Amino acid sequence: MHVCGGVAVASTYGAPRASWETITTGLRHSCRADGMQLTRFTDYGLRVLMFLADRQGQRTTIREVSRAHRISEQHLMKVVQRLAKLGYVEARRGRGGGIRAARAPAEISVGRVIRDLEPLEPVECAARDYDGACILFPACALRGALQVAQSRYLEALDGCTLADVAPARRGGARRTAVRPAGLSGAGSARPCPRARRA
Repeated sequence: MHVCGGVAVASTYGAPRASWETITTGLRHSCRADGMQLTRFTDYGLRVLMFLADRQGQRTTIREVSRAHRISEQHLMKVVQRLAKLGYVEARRGRGGGIRAARAPAEISVGRVIRDLEPLEPVECAARDYDGACILFPACALRGALQVAQSRYLEALDGCTLADVAPARRGGARRTAVRPAGLSGAGSARPCPRARRA
């Protein structure tokens, strides 16, 4: 078992396919625990990438991802279009088309994906175009503290790749459990290897 930015990944051999909702819930809960809640768009983006990582380069369809996650195809279409534009997904229309991962899971940093998909202002006054409406703005140091915390949070996830967190098959076995570090069974957890940054 090892830890990716506060997420413990346990190895389970011979276990049945876990539901994608169960797998990704652990990742989302760890984000809330660290003081950052991902937008639904980023959540869906990570789910798509983890789903494609599990397919090991095989083509699939947005409909299949939609059914597995019980997410609207319309929502997923927008997510996939963005992922394709960013170079994470290869999308092909027409007969024989579909979607598949454009890069190996070990080459995709979770931190990089979040940076590419997520609006990264922890509070509205951290935005460059903030109008200064808050009366505390001129002397408030909270936004700086939140930005430092967010930066450290993302740096921890830079050390995680999709290969670390996705429930990929390994010689017929599946790594299925993803849960926040500190829960029962995570005592021997160790950090993820440093990801190769995108």
